[in-house]
Amino acid sequence: MKNIILIISIVFIANFCFSQSQPDTTYKYYFLTDSPTDSMLFYKNIYHYDLDGKIQYIENINKEFYWCSGDYFIKSGNYVTYYEYDNSNQIQGVFMLDNNKDTVFKEIFTLINNDLEYVYQIRSNGKLVNYYRYYFFNIRNRASIPLLNEALNQLYGYFTYSYYLSDSINIEMFDTLSAEYNLYSKIYFTYLSNNIVQRCIQKSKKVSCMLDLSYDSDLRCNGIECTKSLLDSCSDKFWYLSETFNENSQTSEISIIPYLSTCFKFYNYGRKENYYYDENNNLISTKVFDKDSSDNWNIYVSKYYKYDLSNIHTVEKSEIKIYPNPALFELSIDNGQELMKEVSLYDVMGRKVQHLPVNAPSTTVDVSYLPNGIYVVKINTVSGVLTRKVQVVR
Repeated sequence: MKNIILIISIVFIANFCFSQSQPDTTYKYYFLTDSPTDSMLFYKNIYHYDLDGKIQYIENINKEFYWCSGDYFIKSGNYVTYYEYDNSNQIQGVFMLDNNKDTVFKEIFTLINNDLEYVYQIRSNGKLVNYYRYYFFNIRNRASIPLLNEALNQLYGYFTYSYYLSDSINIEMFDTLSAEYNLYSKIYFTYLSNNIVQRCIQKSKKVSCMLDLSYDSDLRCNGIECTKSLLDSCSDKFWYLSETFNENSQTSEISIIPYLSTCFKFYNYGRKENYYYDENNNLISTKVFDKDSSDNWNIYVSKYYKYDLSNIHTVEKSEIKIYPNPALFELSIDNGQELMKEVSLYDVMGRKVQHLPVNAPSTTVDVSYLPNGIYVVKINTVSGVLTRKVQVVR
């Protein structure tokens, strides 16, 4: 049980980049005993991409509970996570559906002039409700630093898709009673003259964390030192997070080592993740180790990656036609010569409002009963799943 709690409370090294290829399938095992072999399969994810290499959707097979964010969990079972992109190929929406096609959670990115709003919603009492949001002031081209993402994730249990670089970030929790967001903490960035992040400061009501970044000769962030302060109490170095690279400039190890401090206690004596590649420089596995009081590194998590180009879909975006858009009473969908299995419509809250078995290359959808607004059309074809936005206006 103690190990289970540790899995819930600590998420380590989630934001790494794959090498030259993208995986078809990932497997994650946890070592819950002293067994030298993988003891329990927790998660299996099957990835599906479009021709540009962007994730279309992920089949999530959860053998155990799945920690989505904060203290929000979903039970074991099979789910599907879909990704939506804007015209600049930036992610603008992510949502997970269960076997009943109900939305489990939803992430929404909205660009507001030079700012970016990220909202995380969860299902509660049968409907989606706001959970928290990050507001990025003066976003800088949706750029981020993977190691800094990991450092900030070590300080929070609420994860955004990425901590994009900006002037500052407001982290706000949603109050269901007042139906308003309340400021939880704030993140500030300071930059060098060449627009490289020098320092990141996180402030909440009682705790302040200062992250100082260091770089190698290739200007890759390879180290972050965290100094933690309790307001009106004490301040001390907390931990050091580092990343090393192999000869192919790929990540070989990420580790976090705590400092001995009288002010703060770390959850263990250190943690590291090692990355292993095949002869084609594709990432094939990673292993996470925990350090004990005797300086021994013990295996904790093992992840494996499988590659299969068959999950790169051959469906061109321009082939399918949806008209008229905006629609008044009826929506026509034409997929050329390719068979469509089913069509579903979702509103902006991720609720399914229409489902239509098709089994034909073209069909019409009655939208006369739908309120005015924006809807997402999901089309299940023999080659994969396509998503489009439509508007209903009367």
